[in-house]
Amino acid sequence: KVNIADPARGMLTYEKEAFLDYWASQENAKHGNVGTVLVLEPTAEFYKLEGEKENKLTWTFVSQYLYQSKGKLAQVLLSLTVTFCLQLMFPFLTETMVDTGINTKNMQYITLVLIAQLMLTISTTVIDFIRTRLEIKISNRITLSVLSDFWIKLTRLPVSFYETHQTGDVMQRIGDNHTVQAFLTGQAFGTIFSLVNFVVYSIILINYNFKLFVIFTIGNMLYLGWIQLFLRIQRRLNYESFNLSAKENNATLQLVQGMQEIRLNNAEQIKRWEWENIQVGSFRLNIKGLNYSQLQSAGATLINGGKNIVITFTVAQMVVTGQLTFGAMLAVQYVIGQLSGPVSSFLGMVQSYQNAKISLERLNEIYELDDEEPIDQNMLKYLPPSKTLKFENLTFSYPGAGNDPVLRDINLEIPEGKITAIVGVSGSGKTTLIKLLLKIYDQYLGDIKVGEGNFRNYSPSFWRRQCGAVLQDGFVFNDSIAKNIAVGDQNIDMERLIQSCHVANILSFIETLPNGFNTQLGGDGVGISQGQRQR
Repeated sequence: KVNIADPARGMLTYEKEAFLDYWASQENAKHGNVGTVLVLEPTAEFYKLEGEKENKLTWTFVSQYLYQSKGKLAQVLLSLTVTFCLQLMFPFLTETMVDTGINTKNMQYITLVLIAQLMLTISTTVIDFIRTRLEIKISNRITLSVLSDFWIKLTRLPVSFYETHQTGDVMQRIGDNHTVQAFLTGQAFGTIFSLVNFVVYSIILINYNFKLFVIFTIGNMLYLGWIQLFLRIQRRLNYESFNLSAKENNATLQLVQGMQEIRLNNAEQIKRWEWENIQVGSFRLNIKGLNYSQLQSAGATLINGGKNIVITFTVAQMVVTGQLTFGAMLAVQYVIGQLSGPVSSFLGMVQSYQNAKISLERLNEIYELDDEEPIDQNMLKYLPPSKTLKFENLTFSYPGAGNDPVLRDINLEIPEGKITAIVGVSGSGKTTLIKLLLKIYDQYLGDIKVGEGNFRNYSPSFWRRQCGAVLQDGFVFNDSIAKNIAVGDQNIDMERLIQSCHVANILSFIETLPNGFNTQLGGDGVGISQGQRQR
């Protein structure tokens, strides 16, 4: 086995074969599959450096979404309390019906007790119906808030983030938001109520017989210990599942969005095999997860069943020896049944908590990234009198270790009020230069100046509002032509829209369409050529 200390995921243990699948990058005739090892040894200076403080997402941050629905949460808590109080009467009604009604053969008393149980059942059902509707409203509101805040964060990140991160990875983190939301609105709140339920019914069981409570507690401690053994394994499987799902999302998107290129290059089989290989990996992971799940379930069932057999034997013995009445035995069995529910809920909460915690760790990787325009940083939002652009000793390399500079020591002046064409062979850096001017990247050496002002000091959102750009791979939304042209305008100025189309030499084409500017584009609309798309 191979032990790996991953700063993002903690201590991980892999079988040798699984490790080689991830690590081995080439095949050697002498040693077989081999990979690369980078050996680093810290100097004395390393230990003098102050470590960076990590601002992790905390449950306090997450619980603010629950606070927004505090009114409805209070109603849910009240309904749970009333339901709990009503259910609390059932064991005592059962005991008195058997010991008083049946033993004395008093049918009128038995009927009265059964009517009381029926009314309690109806009341509980009505309350549960109302509580469920409240929980759905709370869940929908929290889901909207959590996802909306996540999208707000994504829209504030630098544009370069999306050129270095795969779409499938971002989509999986949206799933992480759902995991956190499900924990908050499901397991977390229900477990609080279950804990109260457990304490009260434990007191009732102790009141009947302390020995039964000890047996029940020991059995559940063994049950909890058994489940705890599998948490680290489930954590590793969670990360592996996340990575595989992200790869699957990317492969699926490539198959759908790149079908034209795939067909043109006769790559259908190769791309399908790539997708199938990911499915095979997912299948193997599911089988591995199923094996661990079955082992965990089998052990838990054995422990739980053994506990119930011991409790049943002990209760029966007490009835035979006269320590408990028959009615008390039925009441005890009901109480133990009510205690088993909170225990199962708590164990489910432990697993859900771990999954939610892992999801929070992954979301933290997004939330800890700096915004493109930090709130506490004042950036220029006006243009200087002179708008001439100057590049002074500009050098730029794309992010990543070992990348050679795409632009090196560029000195260039783009005068205001004139048309400047930048020409060059493919790969010479023309698009890169435009991306720098659109503030997609700002990790460059040298200076870019607007007049006499430093380009770095300008607000990216303000600067882009002053620019018009059509890149090679422009995106077409599933929307009308008008909204695809005026993407950032909520209220479209038709005069500017017509003028823009006239300048782009596409107005005559739009006018030939039956619905004109209201024609739908994208997957839900008509097809257009690449040239029309760029215009």
